[in-house]
Amino acid sequence: MQVYAWGRGEDGQLGLGDASDQLKPRLIECLYDKDVSQVVCGSGHTVVLSKDGNVYTWGRGDDGRLGHGDTGWKHEPRLVTAMKNRFVRQITCGSYHTAAVTDTGELFTWGCGMYGKLGHGNEYGHTEPRCVDSLREKFVMQVACGSRHTVVLVTDRSGAGSGIVGGISSDGGSSACTTQSSASPSSQVASAKITTAGARPPPPRAKSFTAYTNSQVYAWGDRDNGVSGHGDNVDGHQYFPKLLEALVDRGVCMVSACGFHTGAVTEYGEVYTWGEGRFGRLGHGRENNQVEPKLVEDEQMKQRRIVQIACGGFHTAAISDNGELFTWGGGEHGQLGHGNKENQTRPTLVEYLAGTRLSQVTCGWSHTVALTDQGGVWSFGNGDHGKLGHGDTEKVFVPKVVEGLMKKRISHIASFNEHTAALAVPADGIGTVPNTTLLVDFGSLVNNPMCSDITFLVEKQRIHAHRVIIAARCAHFRAMFESGMKECSDGEVQITDSRYEVFMALLRFLYTDLVDVSPEVAVELYVLAEFYMLDRLKSLCEEIVRLKLCHSNAPLLLSVADEMQATSLKMRCTRYIIRHFEVITRSPEFTVLNRDLILEILQSR
Repeated sequence: MQVYAWGRGEDGQLGLGDASDQLKPRLIECLYDKDVSQVVCGSGHTVVLSKDGNVYTWGRGDDGRLGHGDTGWKHEPRLVTAMKNRFVRQITCGSYHTAAVTDTGELFTWGCGMYGKLGHGNEYGHTEPRCVDSLREKFVMQVACGSRHTVVLVTDRSGAGSGIVGGISSDGGSSACTTQSSASPSSQVASAKITTAGARPPPPRAKSFTAYTNSQVYAWGDRDNGVSGHGDNVDGHQYFPKLLEALVDRGVCMVSACGFHTGAVTEYGEVYTWGEGRFGRLGHGRENNQVEPKLVEDEQMKQRRIVQIACGGFHTAAISDNGELFTWGGGEHGQLGHGNKENQTRPTLVEYLAGTRLSQVTCGWSHTVALTDQGGVWSFGNGDHGKLGHGDTEKVFVPKVVEGLMKKRISHIASFNEHTAALAVPADGIGTVPNTTLLVDFGSLVNNPMCSDITFLVEKQRIHAHRVIIAARCAHFRAMFESGMKECSDGEVQITDSRYEVFMALLRFLYTDLVDVSPEVAVELYVLAEFYMLDRLKSLCEEIVRLKLCHSNAPLLLSVADEMQATSLKMRCTRYIIRHFEVITRSPEFTVLNRDLILEILQSR
């Protein structure tokens, strides 16, 4: 991936070797060979993560926030050597501190220690990464940093099995409530990972999204105005990570923080916020502080499923599963995108982007940047130092496309105070799946009679396959071929327990490791994956249902899950309907449920 940066450069945070502001996106050429997968911005520094798990930082070095063992400023990216023997899978920045999560679920923090925000039990700063020991019994899935506090999403290590990857927030990698990736939660279900020679292997993929059901949120740092979210609006600081009781059993799947407030999204698409409430940044219809997490009970939000939240200095933004953008909070600089300077105390749809499907949003202190599912970038708000990327320093009150990136395919955006950054897929494809057509070639073999040596008969339709591929990928088929059963020797096997569309999806997964089906088909595919003992495919099907579950399809998915005896998916759909009971039960879609299922829902409430 290529890294572009623009905006304020006084602290060297743009990584271009000088301290000049940039009014338009500029390529950071010295990162070209680093194969960058994530970029995040701090108040005066920037951090990137490479695909081989290495961390590079540059910019303002006060308080040791760059992690190089000193407080010097760096005008170009430099490897954080203290982390080079660990595989980092997420990075994030606060105003003056930095944090990283490893593939083993450990959290490292460094930089300014004021307010106890590093989590080491005191207010000492650290110039090199240091493990937060009090979280060693937990598996950290994601971290988010504000100016005076830190928040993490964790699960028990006993449930982390193969290394669960939590959603990455707008200030630390990809979008919310999904496995680690540079794509948005709604645009990519699974992706192939190819390890280049000599590189450390990537961490294992998520085993199951039941991790979110059992997720917990811990926070620490400043307690004033409810910033830490522990319900005690008193002066003082929280020096060690402390559980947020209000979010237990809420199924939180991502967190975001900036300045003095925090937001969380649940797997059901609900939004919780807490901290300082000035300008209405919490979205509760008033400007009061909120000392513990509180559900944003807005009528517009109840009708949508939120998949990402981004906190800015004085405002907040969120994206629905339909790609709609909502903003609220301080609007003085036009950062809400509604064409005026007014504050909004409740989530408000950015109508100017209606019809444009967004995949990610990121908020600075007084500006907002949005990414479309086609890789386009829009920005609005305060244009100081050129941080909007439009070639000037003017304020913009409605979303405006960043023309300097129009010919680029942007996969991720980041911002904080006065600068912005973006990851771009190079035109030659380098940095995605370099120099290989493996997936395309194997995908072309699905139901291809060329060299086929086995045929499956499904709903009276023949599907051509290749024993060596499906046997290597599935122990069930391997045992079947080795058994010497007559159908195998005849070269034609009849499948009676699956529909044609579903069995084809199973084969595509075996050939490419990818799944792209509707949530209804995903339920049937989950059952088939269970029969063929394909745990990874089950996990991907669960992910599809989780990501695409909404008010309009929840009753139908519940009915299908019940019919297919997919117990875990049935429970997920039931929980979703219960949480949105008033809205869903009044919808015409609710009528698809039979009497027994309706009784089960009522009894479970």
